[in-house]
Amino acid sequence: MIKKPILFSAALLFICLNVFSQNLLPYVPYQGLMKQIKTGHFVVVFPKKYESKGRQVALYAEEIHEKLSPFMQWKPFGRTMIVLSDNTDSPNGSAIPCPRNTILLYLAPAELVTSLKSQADPLYSIIVHEYTHILHLDQIRDGAWFWRVVNGRLYFPVSNSFAWYFEGVAVLSESKFAKGGRSFSHFTDALIRDAALHDAIPSFDRLMYPIVDWPGNKAAYHYGARFMEYLYAEYGKEKYDEVFINASKEFFPFIFRFAMSFKKIYGKKLDVLWNEWIDFEKNNAKSYIPEYEGDQLTSLEGEVLSFARVGDDVFISSSSYKNDRWLYRLKPDGKYEKLVNGYIRSISGTNDNNVILYTRLTSYPDDYDYFDLYSFNLKTRIEKKLTTAKRINYISFSDSGAGIMVSHSGNGSKLISVTYNKGKITDEKEFFLPENIGFVDKPSINATGTEVVFSARTDSGFFKIFRLHLSNSIIEEIQGISGTEAKFAGNNRISFISSDENTDNLFVYDVETSESFKVLDKPNCVIHQSVSGNDIYYVDETYSGEELFVKKLDLDTQIPYNFSFIDTSNDLTENINASADSSELKVKNYNFFRSLYPFIWAFLPYQMKNANVVAPVNGSYFMIPFFAPKFMIYNTTALGRFSYTASVGLDYLRYYPDNEFSFNLKLPGFDINYSWENYSGGVKYLYNGKIIDQKYNGRAPIIFSNNFNLSSSIPLSGYGNLSLQAGFSHKFQEYDFNREKLANNFIFYQQIGYYYILSRIKASRWDRGIY
Repeated sequence: MIKKPILFSAALLFICLNVFSQNLLPYVPYQGLMKQIKTGHFVVVFPKKYESKGRQVALYAEEIHEKLSPFMQWKPFGRTMIVLSDNTDSPNGSAIPCPRNTILLYLAPAELVTSLKSQADPLYSIIVHEYTHILHLDQIRDGAWFWRVVNGRLYFPVSNSFAWYFEGVAVLSESKFAKGGRSFSHFTDALIRDAALHDAIPSFDRLMYPIVDWPGNKAAYHYGARFMEYLYAEYGKEKYDEVFINASKEFFPFIFRFAMSFKKIYGKKLDVLWNEWIDFEKNNAKSYIPEYEGDQLTSLEGEVLSFARVGDDVFISSSSYKNDRWLYRLKPDGKYEKLVNGYIRSISGTNDNNVILYTRLTSYPDDYDYFDLYSFNLKTRIEKKLTTAKRINYISFSDSGAGIMVSHSGNGSKLISVTYNKGKITDEKEFFLPENIGFVDKPSINATGTEVVFSARTDSGFFKIFRLHLSNSIIEEIQGISGTEAKFAGNNRISFISSDENTDNLFVYDVETSESFKVLDKPNCVIHQSVSGNDIYYVDETYSGEELFVKKLDLDTQIPYNFSFIDTSNDLTENINASADSSELKVKNYNFFRSLYPFIWAFLPYQMKNANVVAPVNGSYFMIPFFAPKFMIYNTTALGRFSYTASVGLDYLRYYPDNEFSFNLKLPGFDINYSWENYSGGVKYLYNGKIIDQKYNGRAPIIFSNNFNLSSSIPLSGYGNLSLQAGFSHKFQEYDFNREKLANNFIFYQQIGYYYILSRIKASRWDRGIY
């Protein structure tokens, strides 16, 4: 993902003072002592406890630079900052060229996102993706350099294009230079294939944020990548490069000029090329037409995060731009019931028929967002939080009350057995995982609570399937099969998702005979699955969203399926130069002073205080302000915790330099803001050709002011936020003309507030509704 950069235009010069008062880089919460590794082209910053991960990122980054820099025909000036953070359970990354080239990587496992499970080495892939953004957007050539000299790192001409373009370029690079990229995944194939079959691929000008139609903002990644892949393969790399090289030269960039450049480069208008690509995808889609077997149970038009059958009901967690994020109860009569609003990752029944358990994303102070375990009583409608900042991502509980939970962090996965009894979690026990396991997928516990089956990514890059015997803590690999979302499908069967020739399909493994069966004929792409008795529940990709289907299980007519996969345990090491040695990297304390010098400077117009032309209008008057030039500088540190702005303006009416300074400091739990302002006082205006000028001792008196503010926002576990604010302001006037004497004004203030935000998301395309 790319954080939207500041786009330059002439109008920006009049409004950017408001922008510079905020941090442009995301805030990275305090996670202990920060360390850094400096390499030839990068500075990697990370919490001390993730030193091994920092070393790995440093090696990966240098290797990736050697591949990508020639491919993108650009080498950044100075080192790119890569900041690692583990303050969230939502995997992501961002690339921010302003005010300096910075990549922020969240260490939550990328495999938590379905569309990223195809990546053989997610960490390598995300660095490729984000560094492509840096190499792409940092480019500036020819006359466009004028703005870089005048304004510093404020102007990025390539960024004034479509989101599908720069995300498409990044996903294409990710797919070319990292194994298992999204561009060639079965997930993307299914998404585009079904959209092509239903004439649902949007035009390029509809892929603008916010994208309401499925798959929401992810459409920019998938459609953009496949379009750029088409141009790259059909017309060659030279024209592919010419698009961003031409954009990097724009002196006054406008998005219509970017669109027009395709006609100049390819000889065809952008809409013609886009429709040409759609026809290409339609022809490809005819080779595999999916069949949605059984009955469709949902029409939520969004992402199905998880589902579980409990008794006669099916509980579904969905995230949709059209229907918001909800935990639904689907009753046997086909009616929905909304239970809980929120982002819910995993659902399970319990030994109590009136209670379900689920994991929900919860906000904690200082920008920590973790999944925790909750219970919900279906009779009383009471929700109860069972863990606090435990990072419980996946769960499965049996009829006996025994349960298994998975917790993820930047240091890997934890597999934990527990017992649910009368609303409490007890008997917690963590299991030692084999060294070759890097990520544990959704687990499943059998009905008696004695065994667990789970899939996990191993150091081969494949998802292997394992069994855990809770009585003796032995973990053993099931040989001959590979896949995700392994679940018990009865006492002697295991269901799982794995790839066949065309898509991700649903399989059932017989433990006694060691045979596997493909139980769906031609699905589009199976996302989630569960086999309950003789019923197969599966989530499949459709052109309008991920939807839940159900069909009867019939193994009698099935022919055993033989998996053939190659162990590539040594392939991932090819990502790193064989001569690279992380022990040679020097780890030092993070030095934030290295980035305090300003990266943005500019001459800007500003409105002078108390200086106007008074124009009479119909017996009244109209104030026309005077404007003057101002020079300002700005910067924010790489962790987003400190930023400052300083400026000097020329008050040519009073012959005095107006000067201002402010800084923002984010600390754990609260923010500090301080601002200073110094200017000349009095009133000076032009009225009917006469100058009215207030003076003190023959000159305009001096004024200065200080403002100091402390603020904090405390999340209340999804039930709103408590806001606190306190501060004081001081204003000194050498002479107050109203009071006819020197004046010192002090104001002390404090505020306590509460706010709860519920967005009305089901609105029009451009107006997502009110808060």
